[in-house]
Amino acid sequence: MLTYYHLLAIFLLLNNAPPSVADGGTWSLLLPNIGISAMHMQLLPNDRVVIYDRTDFGTSNISLPDGKCRPNSNDCSAHSVEYDVVSNSIRPLMVLSNVWCSSGSLMPDGTLTQTGGQAEGAFVVRTYNSCDTCDWQEIQNGLVRERWYATNHILPDGRQIIVGGRDKFSYEFYPKTPDTETAVDFPFLAETYDPFMENNLYPFVFLYPDGNLFIFINNRAIFLDYVNNKVVKTFPMIPGGQPRNYPSTGSAVLLPMVIVQGVIAKVEFMVCGGAPRTAFPNAFIGAFDRALDTCARIIISDPDPQWVMETMPMARVMSDMLLLPNGNVLIINGGSSGTAGWELGRDPVLSPLIYRFGNPIGSRFEVQNPSNIRRMYHSAALLVRDGRVLVGGNNPHDKYNFENVLYPTDLSLEAFSPPYLDSNLSGLRPVIISPLTGTNMGYGTQMVIVFAVSNNLDISSVMVTMVAPSFNTHSFSMNQRLLVLEGGDIATKDPGSSNYQVSVTMPPNGNIAPAGYYLLFVVHQDIPSEGIWVYSLCYPASVLAWIGKERLSMKLNFIWTFYMRIGAICNVTRFKQHDQSRLTIETQLQITNNTSKLLIPIMVIRDRCTETQNNNTTHRKSKIKAARNTKTFIGEFLALKLQLTLCNSLPLVPNSREMSRSPSFSARAESDLKVDPEAVQRWIVAFCIIRFDLEQGQLIEECYPPGCLTPEEELDVAFSSFPDSVSQHHNRSSIYDSMFFFRIQRRGSFPANDLSPSEVPKKLNNGEKGRESKYLYGFVFNRQRHDERLKRGGEQKSVVILSHSPYSSLFKPLLQIMGPLYFDIGRKALDCIAASMSTWAAPLPGRLMELPIGNATLKVNLPPAHSLSFDGDVLFEESASSMAPLLPTNQSIPHGLFHDSDVFGIFRGLLLQLWLLWELLLVGEPVLIIAPTPPQCCEAVASLVSLAAPLFVSVDFRPYFTIHDPYFARLNSLQEGDTFPSMVLGVTNLFFLKSLRSVPHIVSVGSPAPNSSRVPFSSRASTGRMSGKPEGFSFPQLNLKKFSPSNLLNAVKLRRDGPLCLMTEHKEAVWSSYMPIMKPDTSILNRLVDAGLSPRVEESMSVVNNEILRRHFLELTTNFLAPFGPYFRANTPVGSSPFVDPPPLSAFDADEFLGSLSTRGPGKFLSKRMRSNWLDLYRRFMKGHNFKPWFQRRRAVAEQEQYRLWRQARMNANIREFIDKLSELEIVETFNAIERHLLAEMQASIFVIALY
Repeated sequence: MLTYYHLLAIFLLLNNAPPSVADGGTWSLLLPNIGISAMHMQLLPNDRVVIYDRTDFGTSNISLPDGKCRPNSNDCSAHSVEYDVVSNSIRPLMVLSNVWCSSGSLMPDGTLTQTGGQAEGAFVVRTYNSCDTCDWQEIQNGLVRERWYATNHILPDGRQIIVGGRDKFSYEFYPKTPDTETAVDFPFLAETYDPFMENNLYPFVFLYPDGNLFIFINNRAIFLDYVNNKVVKTFPMIPGGQPRNYPSTGSAVLLPMVIVQGVIAKVEFMVCGGAPRTAFPNAFIGAFDRALDTCARIIISDPDPQWVMETMPMARVMSDMLLLPNGNVLIINGGSSGTAGWELGRDPVLSPLIYRFGNPIGSRFEVQNPSNIRRMYHSAALLVRDGRVLVGGNNPHDKYNFENVLYPTDLSLEAFSPPYLDSNLSGLRPVIISPLTGTNMGYGTQMVIVFAVSNNLDISSVMVTMVAPSFNTHSFSMNQRLLVLEGGDIATKDPGSSNYQVSVTMPPNGNIAPAGYYLLFVVHQDIPSEGIWVYSLCYPASVLAWIGKERLSMKLNFIWTFYMRIGAICNVTRFKQHDQSRLTIETQLQITNNTSKLLIPIMVIRDRCTETQNNNTTHRKSKIKAARNTKTFIGEFLALKLQLTLCNSLPLVPNSREMSRSPSFSARAESDLKVDPEAVQRWIVAFCIIRFDLEQGQLIEECYPPGCLTPEEELDVAFSSFPDSVSQHHNRSSIYDSMFFFRIQRRGSFPANDLSPSEVPKKLNNGEKGRESKYLYGFVFNRQRHDERLKRGGEQKSVVILSHSPYSSLFKPLLQIMGPLYFDIGRKALDCIAASMSTWAAPLPGRLMELPIGNATLKVNLPPAHSLSFDGDVLFEESASSMAPLLPTNQSIPHGLFHDSDVFGIFRGLLLQLWLLWELLLVGEPVLIIAPTPPQCCEAVASLVSLAAPLFVSVDFRPYFTIHDPYFARLNSLQEGDTFPSMVLGVTNLFFLKSLRSVPHIVSVGSPAPNSSRVPFSSRASTGRMSGKPEGFSFPQLNLKKFSPSNLLNAVKLRRDGPLCLMTEHKEAVWSSYMPIMKPDTSILNRLVDAGLSPRVEESMSVVNNEILRRHFLELTTNFLAPFGPYFRANTPVGSSPFVDPPPLSAFDADEFLGSLSTRGPGKFLSKRMRSNWLDLYRRFMKGHNFKPWFQRRRAVAEQEQYRLWRQARMNANIREFIDKLSELEIVETFNAIERHLLAEMQASIFVIALY
């Protein structure tokens, strides 16, 4: 009978035998520059390697694709790449938050789940699923504690445990379960903490075959029962007591584990290298202690384990220990003095070591051939499928530093080929014939492996190993383990062929081999085959139950939301698992008051719900039949509530230019309100109701439809939907309404495994659809109600329309309807608006659309396609004519964003400065706009953006920006001399004047309206008719300022006092050191009309003045862009064969363009409006943020138009007549071209058919 000891003897004999392989190994440089320094590495099951560094040091040496930039940053470089082992190529990836010194592991499905980091990345969980276009996804607040320098390990149930981190003496799990939502205190981390030096970071964590964790920290080790948070065994301290964890950074492995009869009888741990306890403080004063040269082994499966010490050929700190497929250990990278940390290590060790753990002490270490590249702090290494070891990194500096330093930053990637890959040994190397890579394995099952060997097979020297792909950083490979499979030493001849086969038994359970992907090797005479991927996705029943419970609990979210409004809570109290496929859940309903929770039956809740109707309205009594389950009851109750709600007709005050008649809504049951979610989402992301809670601040009370925002976006929307406290009016009217809008960046991602299968499509439709859209627009109707009976004397709430598209011409009048309607009839208003929106056609940019709303019709002009961003979920067709740099003849059609904004009204006191502001926007200069109220500041930003039409504005503009915006932290951190990002900010909080002092251009607009000028809302009549209009999106009653010397003197005084004078008194002014090239056109100013009469006449005159100003700046921008026209001119096939490829568009060279333009001049229109240095404006424009996106977009449209023209010519060509004029050679070439075009048309048709 073959026992474990027989197999172990064979395995040790193999490792003791004189190696038949060439000594020393070889090095090869794979890529001299991958763009980043390899601080972290993870091999993926598709033979690609994810590599990443950190994000807080500035730009890397590789750009993100397609002109992308990291959100809230001017950093357009990649800090992560994916390396393809097969093609030896890299692809840049975008990691959003700071991943510096983080941790991670592969999940069972092959997804890289990476956790923690520094600063804003400390609570983040990131996932990466590899494909040709995939990128990092982030889950904000995925962790309970900050995790920086932590360790991850995969567990038998498929979760990860995250242990430790700087100043975090605890562990937690991911994904979260109801039982593991919090972090678990772990005192052993505190016990092993060395003051100042720490030495407890990146703990060495390994899963022991009984399911406990073996954890080594500093100089001690324990067995941890992580389920019960109990230390079940303490091991003796390592001899000498020197630390081995970061920053004293040694490295560690579990030596190969041999499976016999389903068990592992011997488990041995080994740690090598590190630094003396004094190394870290000494390095700070320039004294670099010699690193440790010892390795320590301990059989942790022994009842009385003891350490055995060995000496390496050289001292080593910051080295990596990797398990090779043949069971040997590779020790690579590092230095021989100092410690880990910036500039704290010295004396690089260039020669790897191979440790043959089965040899006698004294003959285990073999020195390998050296590399010529130093790999010290922040380097990494990992094993790949062909047996090589990838090595990269080395950046001991706080930034990338390539010159005049002792150890420059290294961005290369190289491979070390151990001696077993010597070409002279190819005849002994096994080649696996079957199974194929990617084979599934089951626990305890038999797998027959067929392999070939060119030379004679030594049957006594065969084994099969299985290696888990590890996550490597900071000298530790997390999740690393090597299993020697049972039966792999018995090789027989494969019947009917010259091949051989072994029948191995796969690991028996997840304690020995957690579910996931592994590399399987056949080893012959110490020479491994190329590996194949095998995987197991066998989740235990407890995990299946947890997944089911999580999804079922999500089904009850709507019950939670409803009952919270009436003081009831739906709790999941019991969960039963009858078997692996059938899950049941039982719920109890609790009514909560201020003192206790009372369990009551559903009928009592039903009666209470009926009693909680609006006490101000008389309702007819109605009974509800007993419901069999909670869901049925809730549906019946909501139906009754809608029937009892009085939805009387509500004549509103519409905008006469945009509505054919006043809308009204009749009372209808919920079943009559048919909502098409897909139709609604063509226009909006969601309707949100946000209230201000005195205890918790801004809270989203309701989102319709639900599940459309990430938790981070919910927070951003909530804070952006209320006026800043410093901009609040002190009006004592009973009701004060205002409207404004904001623009925020989308961020975050949806938590995984939080929905039932039936709810997944709904959440994807509501939230994930359009996730590629970079920005989110929110149009706000805010109501502040004064009531002395309430805390702080009042309350406020906002109704918000969220959309990916800046359709202000639609959403402004829609809010004038929807806002008051909501405050009259509540939630039913959202249903009514959504039902009307469901009947709308898809958006047609640049067109006049008639959109039914209630029994009325909204008539709106949408902005043209060329002014909308490509990053939304809808791509609109653009024509060459719509993009042409010629003055459009039809002025009734909008030519840019926010064509409905009130340029004249908001900039009335700064009309002479409009040309300066236009120029600042054109060249992409940062501008801060300050106004007393949110409606005024967002109107100013929108008006400024509208002046650039028909230019596509790429500058980041924020109509209403608050200190709660996540981007504010970055702006606030700018130091003196730092370049302020190219953006236009609209603010009301004067705090920005002090915090954003580096912004070069500040504009103050509007004037604080006195109490008498605000539009109070009187108490409503029964019909719900409004007695006034809300502030915002309307024309303020201002008098036109005459131009006079006194005004000029005032301007000089304001310039002298600077923008901080606004802290004491608000004034309209511009502070800028920019020297404009464009001169104000006084002839345009003289045409403006000053009504100075009644508000109705004032509004009419403002409309006229807006048209005058908008027409002028449209001409100005169009003429300025006209010289670029030849580069967008499509070539037509006139006079040439339509079957040849069209010639490329004219190549653009900036110097050549400027030279040609200097010769031609700016043109008649511009020459009298620009100063002599007019060419500088073109230079500034081409260097600014607007030029490249606009130019590339215009070129793409021109190429599309050229393709259309040539395709049309091919379709209309008479081939017979055309051929008669050609020579024989030309005929052959033409037919080849025709065939090529026909194949292309067929492929395009097949693609379109496949889409449908």
